Amino acid sequence: MAVTKYIVKQNHIEAIVKIVADAAGSATISLATDLLKSNEELFGGAPRVNIGAMEVSVQTGTEMNITRGGTLILNYFENSDGFEMPWTADPQNNTADIVVTFTGKGTLYIRLLKLKGYRPLFRPEQGVNL
Repeated sequence: MAVTKYIVKQNHIEAIVKIVADAAGSATISLATDLLKSNEELFGGAPRVNIGAMEVSVQTGTEMNITRGGTLILNYFENSDGFEMPWTADPQNNTADIVVTFTGKGTLYIRLLKLKGYRPLFRPEQGVNL
């Protein structure tokens, strides 16, 4: 497979996803399945997930972009001078899945903030102990 997705860390409020491209291709991060832990359920409508931070590395000549719901969220080029998001999380189209596309080799680590739509199955304060 040209592009591989790994869930590196996941809890009830955030997820860290690693995407590795060994050739051109894309990967989709599904808000309803990839970010749903085994001890969570979808609750309260469509999940809302902001992009909190990311680290990107691409091979010379490679570009990466992120789209959500068909809207371009980010372009990253080989000569980009690092990428930081010190101001805030990116909420644009935060109810849409995240599609990451590489034109060549590269790696992306992305921190996702789970704002709404996920509920733990273990809620002792409500008498739920699944």
